[in-house]
Amino acid sequence: MLSRGQTAAPAPIAQRTATVCYMGSIAAALQRPLKFDPAAEKFEGDAEANALLAKPVREGWTA
Repeated sequence: MLSRGQTAAPAPIAQRTATVCYMGSIAAALQRPLKFDPAAEKFEGDAEANALLAKPVREGWTA
């Protein structure tokens, strides 16, 4: 940030990388394989896994 130069990865690539990490964590927590739809950014037919995609926010904030 100090140099305002290029980052190691463009923002969309960084976001997809973080998404893969979150998917792995959710699959490990649920102890089962999951099918993810990257276009919708949701797990297909799995409400329990989809509920873990976003954490509750504190009062006064919105997601």
